[in-house]
Amino acid sequence: MRKLWFVSVVMIVFILLPSGYSVSSTADDLQPIEIAQLAEQLPRIYDTNIAKEIFSDINYTRFKETVQEFTVNGSRYIMTYADIPRSTNEDSRNWLVQELAIQSNGRLNISIEGTFMNIIATLPGFLPGDDLPIFVISAHYDSADSSPGANTDGSGIAVMLELVRIMSKYEWPLDIVFMVFNGEHALGGNLGSNEISNQYALSGVEILTMYNVDTILIQNRWDEPDKRIVLAYNIGAQYWANLAKTMGCFYGGNIVRLLSSNDFSRWTSSSQYSFAERGFQNVLLVYESGYLYDTTSGTSIDVWSRGEFNYYLCREVVAFIGESLAFTMGRGYGHKTQLSDTRNIQSDSSYDFYIPISTSTNINITSRWFGGGAHFILFGPDDSIINTSIPTEASPWEPTLVMNPDVTIPGLYKLHVHNPEEISIGIDIYIEYDSDIDQNGVLDSEEYWLETELFETDADSDTISDAMEIILGLDINSPDGDNDDLPDAWELDIGLDPRNPLDAFNDPDFDNLTNLQEYNLGLNPFSDDSDFDGMIDSWELANGLNPLVNDAYENPDEDAYSNIEEYLRGSDPQAAEVPEPLNLQWIGVPSTAVVLIGAVMYLVRRKQRA
Repeated sequence: MRKLWFVSVVMIVFILLPSGYSVSSTADDLQPIEIAQLAEQLPRIYDTNIAKEIFSDINYTRFKETVQEFTVNGSRYIMTYADIPRSTNEDSRNWLVQELAIQSNGRLNISIEGTFMNIIATLPGFLPGDDLPIFVISAHYDSADSSPGANTDGSGIAVMLELVRIMSKYEWPLDIVFMVFNGEHALGGNLGSNEISNQYALSGVEILTMYNVDTILIQNRWDEPDKRIVLAYNIGAQYWANLAKTMGCFYGGNIVRLLSSNDFSRWTSSSQYSFAERGFQNVLLVYESGYLYDTTSGTSIDVWSRGEFNYYLCREVVAFIGESLAFTMGRGYGHKTQLSDTRNIQSDSSYDFYIPISTSTNINITSRWFGGGAHFILFGPDDSIINTSIPTEASPWEPTLVMNPDVTIPGLYKLHVHNPEEISIGIDIYIEYDSDIDQNGVLDSEEYWLETELFETDADSDTISDAMEIILGLDINSPDGDNDDLPDAWELDIGLDPRNPLDAFNDPDFDNLTNLQEYNLGLNPFSDDSDFDGMIDSWELANGLNPLVNDAYENPDEDAYSNIEEYLRGSDPQAAEVPEPLNLQWIGVPSTAVVLIGAVMYLVRRKQRA
């Protein structure tokens, strides 16, 4: 009986529902236009410091695997160039050429040069001209007699390949040249690097700095955790050594020990020495701090699996080399050099921030911190105190000026920050200063690796200087270099890519209007409601409203509903709503209901009698 009553009620409700019932669509039902995407453009580095990103991208687990693969066939020793053909040495070279191509995603220009078959792999910079300085990262691929050479110099090869992988993800202004020498252990020593250094000296190439990585896996045995990698430098490379120490402090493990080449016994036996002999001033050697205790180097037990090998050191070397290049090439014309970092300093603890000064300048230091107080001391290169500061007031939101001393002596300065409180503090440090990395007497902020005049000229009158067009990869003679009908200047201002012709047809705000349509209409391509009136742009356009004016509460059709109400209802704001005529089907509703109820009652009674 209950089932019969339920069926009756359902039937009545169904009959009572008005005909023509529908749910109006809303903005959420609109689907974006699907447009094919252009292949992803590599980011061009200018006026941005991506040192932290370089550090974050390092694949720590890959180093040991690379050394194992590189040394699997045993010794790569050659006595003279006659030993190279059909040898393990040649097989290793072929493997390296393949790996360089793979890790760079095909971006390296690779050549084999010299009698000793040295590998020269260039990651080309985006700036035009053949007279620009270059960066060099080097290692050697031969080994000592009967030695697999895992540490000497499989470790250097592993560092180089990881740097190739990371640095190839970006477009840099200057060439990065990866040199892999052969014959360091051959009769006479450094035969491959002698060939290449002589070639580069004769060609007049300017090497901004050279990092030669040779044997790094064994650290010292004394208790100096911040000196686990030796960075030896010749007379012209002290700034670059200081920069590496700084980068390791700000973005790495701070493990670099700086040594003058005169104080390091291994200086003359590594490949960079050939370049130093030929007058290249900015030359660095990366070496293990535990070389005095290394009993494996050059022996048959120099294998990848030795327990005393610390592959963490490979990560730190990749970090300070990659970060130094990124920091240097990330500078912008007209801007001073800037360092910044965020640290958490525990109670009654300290942290040191290094500053590589290359010219007379003012060091402007600001900071903001959370929690307790902070004491600041700036030390000079000779460890003398330059300035101290104990701010009595500080904001956790806005940076507070800590100190801004003038300094005149180039060298590595140290900002010592101490937390005297009983609670830890979170601190942000901002350091700004002038630099002159090439020591030409012109501040870096006043020059770039382009003619300065290009920053003042604008051949296509598009408000973008010719220098910036070159830096950004645009056409200096066209205000729309990618021919997508979107002016380059507008694309840059709005955050689009003026090198991508297909972004004219993209719809980043999913309002069914392409970027080109938004530009022509003066709308915001990154907002589906340019005038913030609650109605999406495409709906306003389709219904004769103005997407640049807040007209939500206007009522052009003079009915009972404003534009925003019409939008929410899914009705037409230009057509007045007319009251619906009386629906005749409702006349029959009472009688129909009575008939149904009577039928149900008849069936129930009949069942009871039965």
